[in-house]
Amino acid sequence: MRAVNIFFLLFGSFVSNVSFGQLIYGGPSAVTYSPDSKMYYVVNQVTKDVNEMDRWGKGRSFITKGLNSPTNILYANLPIGAGFLILDSNQVHLFDTTGFQLGSENVSGAQQLQDLVFDKQNEVLYTTDIKRNVIYKTIFGPPPFYIPSTSIFADSLRSPAGLYLDKSNNRLLYTEFVDSSNIKTVNLNNGSIGTLAQTSLDSIIAIDKDLQGNYYLSSQGNKGVYVWNKYLAGTPKKVFYEPKPSDFMINTLTDEWAYLCYSCGKVYIVDLHIEGPLYEDRSCPGDSVTVYLNAGLKTIGTYDQGNKFIAELSGLNMSFAPGNTTVIGEVLDTLRPFMGIPSFIPAGLKAGMYKLRIRTTKPVGTSRFELFQINSLPSAEAYAADTASVCKGSVLSLGIGNDSTIAYQWSPSALVSNDTAANPNYIGASNQWVTLNTKDENTGCLNRDSVFVLTITQPKVSTFPDTLNGCLGDSLKLGVENKDYQFNWSPGSFLSDSTISNPIYTSAGVLTFSCFYSAIGGCSNSFEQTAIINEKPTVELGVKEMFFCPNEDKRNEIILSVNALIFDSSKYFLNWTNDGALVNKSVLEVSLSDLGSNIFTVQNKATFCISNDTLEVYSFDSLKVDLNRIGPDSLLVSVVGNPGIAIYTWYKNNTLLNGVNGSLFVVKDSGEYFVRIQTNDSCFFESQRIKFVKATNGLKSISTKVSDFYVYQTSLGTELMSKGDCKGEVTLRIYSLNGQFMRELKAITLPFLIDEYTSPGLNIAYVIAQNKPVQKIKFIQLD
Repeated sequence: MRAVNIFFLLFGSFVSNVSFGQLIYGGPSAVTYSPDSKMYYVVNQVTKDVNEMDRWGKGRSFITKGLNSPTNILYANLPIGAGFLILDSNQVHLFDTTGFQLGSENVSGAQQLQDLVFDKQNEVLYTTDIKRNVIYKTIFGPPPFYIPSTSIFADSLRSPAGLYLDKSNNRLLYTEFVDSSNIKTVNLNNGSIGTLAQTSLDSIIAIDKDLQGNYYLSSQGNKGVYVWNKYLAGTPKKVFYEPKPSDFMINTLTDEWAYLCYSCGKVYIVDLHIEGPLYEDRSCPGDSVTVYLNAGLKTIGTYDQGNKFIAELSGLNMSFAPGNTTVIGEVLDTLRPFMGIPSFIPAGLKAGMYKLRIRTTKPVGTSRFELFQINSLPSAEAYAADTASVCKGSVLSLGIGNDSTIAYQWSPSALVSNDTAANPNYIGASNQWVTLNTKDENTGCLNRDSVFVLTITQPKVSTFPDTLNGCLGDSLKLGVENKDYQFNWSPGSFLSDSTISNPIYTSAGVLTFSCFYSAIGGCSNSFEQTAIINEKPTVELGVKEMFFCPNEDKRNEIILSVNALIFDSSKYFLNWTNDGALVNKSVLEVSLSDLGSNIFTVQNKATFCISNDTLEVYSFDSLKVDLNRIGPDSLLVSVVGNPGIAIYTWYKNNTLLNGVNGSLFVVKDSGEYFVRIQTNDSCFFESQRIKFVKATNGLKSISTKVSDFYVYQTSLGTELMSKGDCKGEVTLRIYSLNGQFMRELKAITLPFLIDEYTSPGLNIAYVIAQNKPVQKIKFIQLD
């Protein structure tokens, strides 16, 4: 083998900034697809550039410089990274996914590089040289540079052109660009050459396969693209005519065919196995139609055994969402149905504009859609009801309405006066079915309806109750459901409508109505019916609300009157519920246990009419009362709950302490203390009991004359003040009531705030002036 090395050199970027839109092609020669960007990339041999495009043909110029006569392009995830390989005469160019040129190099000895495939599993690149008659094999080196090494893999070939990697059989397939071209094989293990098939085609430039194994060949000698079944049986069949067909690709990821028209400068992306439906007529519900595939395209690919072609309509909202579609026809076939798909439009399908599409099952595919018009059916109403009654010798007119755009046909014609009139008279003498067939003169849609005509001597309505009972507020429906006759009720002023078969009566009282009814043609009859609507009992409770203190064992009697009289159990039923639960009490009284809504429902035993009234029972807020000892001498009550406290009552050894009120109490004697608190709503709550041991006062009183010092509560706090003109400094010693020394404050001037130096409860302060105690002051410090 002759070795050829390829070194990818770094060049400048050649990315175009052309905006996304309609593209212009100049000699499109090959196409590739990127599953990452979901875009196609077309290399143009004449304009020497690359276009990026979506499946609808919109895109942009992608690579505009660096190419001389490009013949092929391949997107691949190479060991050196994902990008594009472009064959250009005897050169191989490498571009990254953004279109930036990473490098290029002449292939030593190459004359005309034509096609290339990449074996991703073994990381090997194969390239055909159509003029040197060889296939190259490129192996990528180890990282970090992955320097590739290229050698001739197969030699002495006949103009190898198109290349296909048949990985399942571990071989390459290549076509010959000669007359009577063969499809040849190359064993990937040893490079040995074989023949897969002999074709009758000349100069095959490209080869590819679809997911079903069918072969596609692009023949420049026979000027077209051909398909050959997977068994290579028979002869290849032409799919497209093109004077100079280019390379193409079968996109097995999307089941699309990217076909290039070299001479006309166009690129087609078409569904490989399914094309759009064709249906140009408008249809009517109930019609049989034949849906065709797009006649502008020939067969592309075959289908697997068991495949179904399914014609399907969208919903009226143009949506094919699951549960919103209607299947109108299907065909079981492995070939495109040449005679179309026989279909049926369901009679119940609403008129309007739909979308029509075709689906396949093997492989699964969905076509583009056509708009499909379903016309509305013409009106066909033989009569206002399914059955019509007519008196013998009377006239019965059939049909509802008269439309000049509709053709009418009645049958049997002998039963009507005119079998093509919209409203003929019935002339039959016995009970018969009469059918009306209508046709829309504009759309040709057909419809039909039937009526059974009953000939009677006297009309009869179905059975009904002689008397109807109800309570005030009820609506009594009189009479019967009947559309065959004409009705007249008397007196009619009390009814919702005196001319229908079943009017409504809502007034209180007892009233008997007479009903006269007649059939078309004059047959008549009558009946009477009594309607009774009773007054509801007037129920009233003496009060609407009751309040109880928590844990109070108190009961209040309920005064229940019915129709302004005391409740009488011999005339009425009473149902008492509390928040939905039945209350079983023999006496009408409520207590704290009846908290919530109490509904008293009274039912008249004679008329069964019902009324009710409601009593709400409430509980005053509960309080949490805590009694605590603070400081050495005092007790303090704290309350959580209703802040509206009316009275604090103090008890010592279960004996009321007269004159003691408020939350703070200075204890003078030992004993067991508790507090009872009364709220503004007169509920009482007690604190826990505290045994208090009084501390001994170990201080002796200071015998002094009346002094000027005193303690006063101001808005700022507790202040030590002087009545006289005391402007000097004094010393203040503070003790608790039991004689415990608390603090000494020297050299203070008056007035002086002492809150932060004392304890809650009773305090004793000694004022020392000129080193002599001059006054003892007792005062209470609040918390």
